[in-house]
Amino acid sequence: MKHGTTIGESFTDGSTGTVVNSTFIGRTDYLRELTNRLSLTAESGGDFVLLRGRRQVGKSRLITEFLTRSAACSVYFQAARRPASEELASFTEAIGRSNLIGADLVRAGLRFTSWEAAFEWIARTASSEAPVVVVLDELPYLTGSDPAFESVLQRVWDHVLQGRPVMLVVVGSDLATMEALSSYGRPLYGRVRLERVVLPFNLAEVAGMLDLAAIDAVDAFLTVGGLPRVLLSWPRGHRGQSSCARSWPTQPPRWWLSENGCWPPSSPLRTPLEQRSRR
Repeated sequence: MKHGTTIGESFTDGSTGTVVNSTFIGRTDYLRELTNRLSLTAESGGDFVLLRGRRQVGKSRLITEFLTRSAACSVYFQAARRPASEELASFTEAIGRSNLIGADLVRAGLRFTSWEAAFEWIARTASSEAPVVVVLDELPYLTGSDPAFESVLQRVWDHVLQGRPVMLVVVGSDLATMEALSSYGRPLYGRVRLERVVLPFNLAEVAGMLDLAAIDAVDAFLTVGGLPRVLLSWPRGHRGQSSCARSWPTQPPRWWLSENGCWPPSSPLRTPLEQRSRR
């Protein structure tokens, strides 16, 4: 397989404690850049990375893959629109599940009274030999439940993380909110050191994921787009339109994209695709 694809069995991610399927396609440039940033963090101190992208584009999966490949000491936390106190408690639980040095103390009952206290404890576990990655996924949920959270991150970065070998990665799907985080006049202005938009798969990655010839990959790309979660519904190695036709019910829904990621048989866009696939 090309483009950094790995096909294999499931693994348990050390930072989250969850079982993740090891199938991973593409994203080699993102992974290379994150790996290089982690090396610089070990050598030069803190790094602040912001990743944004539309839903279902694979941001969380990209970060999980990065953490697994790097084998770094890390904690991955995904916010869930809970009250601020519950989010902090959930973050503490994520630390306890992590592979951070001293995580056993959190599992034994250590608790934090503030986000600043939690980050200070994390920073003390980091060293140039064992830099730490902290991931805050769905950051807009945190700022939504606690409007002061941006200022909290500013203080944490300025006084705790900036001078320590800690790589802080914030991730979000609310594109407007994430873009505004580092804008002039906001607490985090001038502090984010790397900002990237995670894009849908390109045509080569679609071909690699679905094991398709070029012309069939074009059909799949035009039909489904480059969202990895949707592409999972497309049978590997199959010509796109024939598999789509079988997956649609006799009475297709009115919208053009089903859960299977196929054009409905009545769509006028099916005709040119089917004509191309028969050539």
